[in-house]
Amino acid sequence: MEENKTLIYLHIPKTGGQTLKAIIKKQYPNDKVWRFHKDGKTKQLVRDPDQYLCLIGHRNFGIHRHLNKPSTYITMLRDPIERVISIYYYLLRSPGHNLYNKVKDISFGDFVFDKRFQRQTENLQTLFISGTSSNDLSTAKNNLREYFSVVGIMERFDESLFLMSQEFGWENIEYEKKNVTQNRPSREQFPKEVIDTLKKKNELDFELYEYGKELFEEKLKSLSETAKQQLNQFLQK
Repeated sequence: MEENKTLIYLHIPKTGGQTLKAIIKKQYPNDKVWRFHKDGKTKQLVRDPDQYLCLIGHRNFGIHRHLNKPSTYITMLRDPIERVISIYYYLLRSPGHNLYNKVKDISFGDFVFDKRFQRQTENLQTLFISGTSSNDLSTAKNNLREYFSVVGIMERFDESLFLMSQEFGWENIEYEKKNVTQNRPSREQFPKEVIDTLKKKNELDFELYEYGKELFEEKLKSLSETAKQQLNQFLQK
């Protein structure tokens, strides 16, 4: 159990984060949760970082270095192609986003090939997890192994959520899906050239995703028999 450590939820865009954040916020007092996008920048956090039980936001790995007490990370990984498709359609329906005007009149293929959107379309998960500017896969894998109590997999969200609840003593983990992209085409509906380009652009993310799934499976196997029975009951709800 990791209940006594500061929890850092490293939220990679379009990996089920809004739903998971809603669950996390039910577990901690509101004034004990730091939300990066609402509560300011890191330099404001470090003035009194240890008053918080949980830190949440779109921030690369490394925020634990500002803390003076033990901490641990969680995150969710997602199939890289599905994540890029999702971010494109999310941007199309988000007029308040700073990329909306650049995306609203272009196709998904243009989005993939346009270098202006490279951050969104190329190895973003490796960038976040490595905490470097060079998409260092080896560092990212090491960080997942050494610093993350739970590596969740979005395609297996309920099992990921259960592992987190076991790790941190969470209760009341029932949820409704939030920020789900509606009417989004499947990858099969896009030209093969576009999907093949995405695969090449995200080779590091695919390898990290597979490694994350290995850690995820190890965590599932380590559950006690009682916990495995509880997980089966949770999945049947």
